[in-house]
Amino acid sequence: MTEHDPFTQMNRNIWDLHQRSMKLVNKSQQEKREFKEAVLTGINQVVENTINLNDMFVLMWANNEKQEEVHQLLVEIFGISKAQTEQEAESKYRQVMTKVNEFSGDIETLQKIRQYGDLAYKTVMSLIKGELS
Repeated sequence: MTEHDPFTQMNRNIWDLHQRSMKLVNKSQQEKREFKEAVLTGINQVVENTINLNDMFVLMWANNEKQEEVHQLLVEIFGISKAQTEQEAESKYRQVMTKVNEFSGDIETLQKIRQYGDLAYKTVMSLIKGELS
């Protein structure tokens, strides 16, 4: 059998088709894995956001004597989301954090409010930079 013989050429063609098929299968499997990972990431974010929202309500409910102050801080934290530029987001974040640092409630509440402020700031910055959609 020579290199130009029809049987050898047919074997090469079959082998090439097999290789291309395997590449397509591997690509398809990779895309399925990436899709599953993206779905799981999305679900985890929904769960995390739900937990954060529940925590916010508990924070408001448990702090009767400081409820108005906690409410105002949370409103201002949500106000960070109105920022259209990185500078504006940073300015709003700094203003909110100054007020958070003046909060006269318990340490646990203070820490949670700071975490919400940090989360809001990081999320808005990611949106402004086009890292989230």
